[in-house]
Amino acid sequence: MTDFYFIPCGKKVKTVKGKNLLDIALENDVVIDHNCGGVCACVSCRVVVLSGKSALNRITKGEIENLKETGLYNSRTRLACRVKYLKKIKKDIVILIPSDGKN
Repeated sequence: MTDFYFIPCGKKVKTVKGKNLLDIALENDVVIDHNCGGVCACVSCRVVVLSGKSALNRITKGEIENLKETGLYNSRTRLACRVKYLKKIKKDIVILIPSDGKN
């Protein structure tokens, strides 16, 4: 299994393929806001994928639209409710959870 490393909390966790990032975080007591309950209706669960992008699904059009509407879209910003862990890689997947609300 590939490790997920969450910044700034410093927690490293293992999980199985097929889970979404929000569920991975919540199951391991990593706090990620999710005002809409994880249904891609807001952007409160946004995170920055610092490394390990190749192990994750591609960003969806809906995800891009939601992020662009708030001015928070860039190549590394994702919504945790839409990020799916697809394949094992040799390095950690490093996820930054923004504390200031901006990436």
